[in-house]
Amino acid sequence: MVVKKLDCPVCGGNALLKYSGHPGYVYDRKYDIYACEACDVSFVYPLRVEKRDYDEIYGEAESISGYDKYYALSQKILASDHPIDLITRLGDEYAYVVRRIQELMNKGASILEVGCGFGYLTYSLNKAGYDATGVDVSEVSIDRAIRTYGSYYQCIGFNDFSTLQDRRFDCIVLTEVIEHVVDPVAFLESLRKLLVKGGVILMTTPNKSAFPAKALWMTDAPPIHLWWFSEKSMKIIAGKARLDATVYRGHVSDNMSYHYWRKDENIGLPVFVPEFDRDGKLLKNEREYHLDVSKPPLLRRLYARFVPQELDSIVIRLKNRISDVQKSEKHCTMFVELKQKD
Repeated sequence: MVVKKLDCPVCGGNALLKYSGHPGYVYDRKYDIYACEACDVSFVYPLRVEKRDYDEIYGEAESISGYDKYYALSQKILASDHPIDLITRLGDEYAYVVRRIQELMNKGASILEVGCGFGYLTYSLNKAGYDATGVDVSEVSIDRAIRTYGSYYQCIGFNDFSTLQDRRFDCIVLTEVIEHVVDPVAFLESLRKLLVKGGVILMTTPNKSAFPAKALWMTDAPPIHLWWFSEKSMKIIAGKARLDATVYRGHVSDNMSYHYWRKDENIGLPVFVPEFDRDGKLLKNEREYHLDVSKPPLLRRLYARFVPQELDSIVIRLKNRISDVQKSEKHCTMFVELKQKD
């Protein structure tokens, strides 16, 4: 029996059923999507994930849609003489994190990357002179990271940082991670205990506040993504974890991703649906993913740096009128800086 209303796990408000039976990354497993009337967070039910789901994806990520680009990035980073410069050109979330680390931290600062995946950001930070450690729940991804980059990494269980309990970090980095965890408040509380006094958590996550109210789930399919946070809900969970949250403006990525949708799509229905073969295995891409690492043209870089937000919104609206692809004029990535409450 489908429940029409639940108590919101974030704020306790009314979370209403928006869609029943959203396809997930596990063959023939379905999820219900709820949205809170009070804090505007969306979440899946049941709120459950297993490590083997990640191991399956990371085990063949180079040929699975959406994850092949991460594998390609890990190889490009390895071949770069200046990986920290390269990684900041390949995603707004990396540019934000790296810029803030450079502004806030001295070389040699201790940094923990949680949810490091293939390990390319941890590796790039070490090459830039920081003391970075990467952790992830997937043994497959950690094994690949160690074989590719060296001994900067370790595998941990879900929300289990016991192996790090004797260490403290100047900075903890979470790029597109918090939407994966079952209990975000407990997760942030665990991380807060790993900070030195005055330490900071730098976090990015898809921003629900950037999309129309009719959008159902413009983020990765469950159970990989369990949450779609609004700015209001993010500040609430931070407060419950005894952290002060500052939300910075994100930027609309130039990559084709969940920031875009075709005009003929009904975004009130599932948009991102994993596909499976006859054996129930995730469908593989036939072609190798090629990552474009060239610098954007000078005019585009100047536009991004100097054109005011208001004018950019007008330009995006004009583009939407003549394009088959819809692009949010708002900011699609939430950049969050978390500090311990005084």
